[in-house]
Amino acid sequence: MQKKQFVGKWRSAGGSAIAAALFAAAAAAAEPQIVLLKLDDCNGPGPRYRETAEFILKEGLKVNFGVFGSALEKNPEGFDQWMNEMVKTGAVEFWNHGYGGFGHANENQEGTPEEIRARIFKTQDLSAKMLPGRSPPSGRMRAA
Repeated sequence: MQKKQFVGKWRSAGGSAIAAALFAAAAAAAEPQIVLLKLDDCNGPGPRYRETAEFILKEGLKVNFGVFGSALEKNPEGFDQWMNEMVKTGAVEFWNHGYGGFGHANENQEGTPEEIRARIFKTQDLSAKMLPGRSPPSGRMRAA
């Protein structure tokens, strides 16, 4: 089976519409396809994330969301509860997308190595607190 990776960045247009188009394209292919949805910039359980997660669950698919540590710290709209509900489905994973969030694209290139490491650890620690019993896929990073 040939593997293809569809990576879609979605903004205000709505993740489900883009996901539906990607899955329709994969379904129309002559050979079975693998679709990987890796969605960035999750800063709370807002409508586009909920809509996308509902679509994924309805279709029996899987997705992972990049989460900002600053969003974990603010815990908007019961973010922790929503994340735990999604993880329990087995269809949704969350990954460390840095601490700062929007407007901080270079945060891991700015500051001393100790400051960069501190931001990474802060997000990992917040993640461990928000998702008890779970750890980052690669475990806690070690100091150099």
